[in-house]
Amino acid sequence: MSQEQLLSTLLEIEKLVKARATQEIRIAPALIERDGIGIIRKGTINSIQGGFGSHKSRLGEGLCSLLLDKGCKSEFLGFKKLASDPITVCYLDTERNTIEEFPQSIKSILANSCNTDGTNFRFTSLKKVERKDRLNALKVFLSDVRRTTTNHLFVVLDVVTDCISNFNDPSESMELYDYIGNLAEDEDATFLLIIHQNPGSDKARGHLGTEGTNKASTVFSIGFEKNKSNEDTDLIRLKFMKLRSAKKPENIYIKYDETQKGLVLAKASEVKAVLSDRRQKAENEEVADFLGSFMEESREYSQQEILQAINTQFNCTDNTSKVRLREIEQCKLELLNSENIPCRLISKTVNGKPTRYNLAALPQEELELI
Repeated sequence: MSQEQLLSTLLEIEKLVKARATQEIRIAPALIERDGIGIIRKGTINSIQGGFGSHKSRLGEGLCSLLLDKGCKSEFLGFKKLASDPITVCYLDTERNTIEEFPQSIKSILANSCNTDGTNFRFTSLKKVERKDRLNALKVFLSDVRRTTTNHLFVVLDVVTDCISNFNDPSESMELYDYIGNLAEDEDATFLLIIHQNPGSDKARGHLGTEGTNKASTVFSIGFEKNKSNEDTDLIRLKFMKLRSAKKPENIYIKYDETQKGLVLAKASEVKAVLSDRRQKAENEEVADFLGSFMEESREYSQQEILQAINTQFNCTDNTSKVRLREIEQCKLELLNSENIPCRLISKTVNGKPTRYNLAALPQEELELI
């Protein structure tokens, strides 16, 4: 594209934005809400990340059933459908076989929504498409879906890292996100990306995962809670890593129900039993997550105030809490505050006075490397 063409495009966008800025701006409505909070909004990119076997696909399938509901799924794990207009759900799988596994998932989605005839549901698998051709295959299929319906599109990519040939290639990653970002804005679509987490980390896989977290409006993290021996329990924690439109809600605790063959909310007694056992051993990541929601960036906290909060939350001693605070600061663990801003924990000790703590937002140059 020539410089003249580039300038013409930018000037046209400027003109369009200026016109819209003089009018009442309507915020895109939420498709799905929970406890009165919009969780997934129209025209956004959203993601579910989790480790191997963490039921991240089942979570995505449950949300699909909710959007396809024909009268039997008024809610799912407390999530409720807000959209009244028809939605076409489009599910693209990359991992499961097409003989048993993927058909069973499709059957489950339809059964749980009472949508036996598959109205407004499109699906396919990219598994047998060569990796170098998968992005083009994705584009071709979604183009065909858009050609056949005027409904809002809810597109699930499971898993998104398999939609390109190299999930660590920045150019491939940006090509994918440019494509789905423009589709969301120009073609009335919303995306839910399912992605693996790196082992032992809360970071989504590869450059594609890092960039996806930056661009997503809502990021779920799903995984099994561990006991004090660091072994997986049956309790599953659904955590809001990011919620751009509101303050992050509290964690949701769920479990897999063998009878219903799906995810259900855990009972309060089940949650208490696991968490009270786990809190005897306050882990750095858990304490960092707690501090991000507890502390306000605009003020300092005395050491005693912070210790008391940690001790109460995790049922531990001052010594344990001090160790966690020191390690969180020394390891430069990233904390997300209540406004979803990445921060670091900073301590200050002046002239022998008691230590004080505050949250400091990460500088822009460091954010660009995350």
